[in-house]
Amino acid sequence: MKKLKIGLITCGIFLCSWGLQAQEEHKEHEEESKEHEHSGHSEEHFHKNSITAVLGHTFLSNGVRDGDKKWIVVPSIGLNYNYRFKDKWSIGWHNDLIIETFIVEDTREGSTEGTLERELPWATMLVGTYK
Repeated sequence: MKKLKIGLITCGIFLCSWGLQAQEEHKEHEEESKEHEHSGHSEEHFHKNSITAVLGHTFLSNGVRDGDKKWIVVPSIGLNYNYRFKDKWSIGWHNDLIIETFIVEDTREGSTEGTLERELPWATMLVGTYK
């Protein structure tokens, strides 16, 4: 048990110091960027394309469990692509896939079923971002 405590403390110290190191490097990079701005050079220092994988949860307000309508949480994965065309502006294509079958309340107008089973629903959207 004592070895486990020592190992956890060592890992904690390592992770904290690593975070502090990253903060210092960021400050140095920020200072270099400011120097370039003041010297009259207008170089673009950002990546135009980015792809991200997402692992998360989706919260559904009209879920049905055990015959009762309630909030349910289901696992989801995603794949996002963003194209940055200016320093602060980007446009992207974001895709999410819920990886579980679930039941939701059917809220469509004129529906008589009451519930609707969803099997691996997929959502895609175009997004604009200002950072």
